[in-house]
Amino acid sequence: MVHGDEVTKTEIKDSVVSKSNIGSGGDDKLTKIKELKELHDAGAIDDDEFKQMKKEILGK
Repeated sequence: MVHGDEVTKTEIKDSVVSKSNIGSGGDDKLTKIKELKELHDAGAIDDDEFKQMKKEILGK
């Protein structure tokens, strides 16, 4: 079991989503989605997490 990785993933996800809730500007949302894409590409989040977090950022 690797608890450190899970804690880091949770902290990263919480950070990205909470930042997305601060501003409602289109540019800010685009930046957050780009950050999510980088996390996804790096393997820090899986497909389902990416989709869910993207929905939260877009407010859907």
